Amino acid sequence: MENSLLIMVLRTFSAKEMKQFTEFVDSPYFNKNKHLKALTTQLAKLHPNFSPSKANKEKLFTKLFPKTAFRNSTMLNLLSDLYLLAQKFLVCNKPKEGDITEQLWLMDEFYERGLDKHFKKTWEETQTKVAKSHLKDHDYYRNMAFLKQGYSIFQHDKKTNEYIQIAANRQERNEFVVRAAICWLFDVYGEVFNMERHVAIDFPFTFPLLEAMLEETQKEAYQSDSYLQISRAALLIEKNNELADFERLEALYEQHWRELDERMGHNVLVCLRNFCFAHRNVMPELNKKRFELNLKSLERYSLKGHYSYINDAVFINFVKAAMDVKEFEWAENFVNKYSELLHPDRKNGVTDYCRASILFYQQRFEEAVTILAAIEPYNDHTWYFNIKEMLLCCYYELKWDEMFIALLDSYKHTVKNRTDIAEGVRKQLQNYAWLIGRIFKIRTQLPKSAHKLSDLNEQISTRQPNGWSEWFSRKASALTMA
Repeated sequence: MENSLLIMVLRTFSAKEMKQFTEFVDSPYFNKNKHLKALTTQLAKLHPNFSPSKANKEKLFTKLFPKTAFRNSTMLNLLSDLYLLAQKFLVCNKPKEGDITEQLWLMDEFYERGLDKHFKKTWEETQTKVAKSHLKDHDYYRNMAFLKQGYSIFQHDKKTNEYIQIAANRQERNEFVVRAAICWLFDVYGEVFNMERHVAIDFPFTFPLLEAMLEETQKEAYQSDSYLQISRAALLIEKNNELADFERLEALYEQHWRELDERMGHNVLVCLRNFCFAHRNVMPELNKKRFELNLKSLERYSLKGHYSYINDAVFINFVKAAMDVKEFEWAENFVNKYSELLHPDRKNGVTDYCRASILFYQQRFEEAVTILAAIEPYNDHTWYFNIKEMLLCCYYELKWDEMFIALLDSYKHTVKNRTDIAEGVRKQLQNYAWLIGRIFKIRTQLPKSAHKLSDLNEQISTRQPNGWSEWFSRKASALTMA
């Protein structure tokens, strides 16, 4: 029972939510089964830990039916029914902000019942509410389209003879539909670019459609739409990788960030930070910009976003961005302050990796090795390779050649044999292995290998080892001077 679907859901409830759920089950509108009410009361006493010694079917059955012999089927049915109620509670308890589904249903009921005055009043109130939204995103335009569509049907059905108004409403509806579609497709294309970059998967997508939308939204009619223009600027960065697009997006963000919801604001900063990271070798000043963008993110948004914990990669990238501008004390303070927001199962590993990274940047390689070697990688290939790559770089720096050779051989075999790695990611990992093996071989065979240095920088630029380009460039320069 400890890992049942019901208990897994109830563990996520806050104390307030558990109390609300108990009241929800007590309501005769949602539930008329007295045994479900009693079961909820018993489970509420065990919240939030639900100790296996107490939250088991036999003991709960005894509480519910003290004079009856245990029947497993009865408990399974009750637990299943309560799980369904928990699902319904989650839907009822937290409607999506900005969602007007209930109002649309209500208007539909008023329309079907011939309650014209009620229909108009609800329509006017809902439209006023939606129109006040600061964020003109896909949800806004979709809601306005539904409202215009509903009122047009109402006018036509009631034969109001307001033909000009009906035509105007339908034209507005069409405009809202187009803008909703553009907003939604911009979001989709943004996800495509993001997945191609981070997961290295090529998506079969119709990019002429993107070109058409980018051209359309350049028109004067769209210039006052801040959400669309910000989305457009973000896509142009992903598509063109031009500094001018970066500067335009940054300017738009600073002008309108208070209008954006947390999700959109966070995504814009991620887009800007990704550009800084990708171009930091060519434009070193972007390291400082990336760090400043992180400071803004901490000031304006929650690190967790709408999730329960901070994403491991986000946490690590905040630390690495600080180290790129030698803000070592800031990085250490960040780790100490925010590590409690990491997932409990990964907190120790992530914080140890970050502390090892700080030591690595400070060239305290032996201390970094001690920490890295003690980290137990959980079952995630990205995490595993992050640790091994830094260890290989440490071994290279320390000239621990035998350990380097053994680990590189293990790394290559793992890259080749793991089945849970996308082929694009596998290629990136193979590029790292090739480059670090190449640079190690050149160093150990100097001076006779000096002629091989000529194409090393070109290989570094071409193969793009994820996150390690700057380190490889420094090592190649050091070998050239040697």
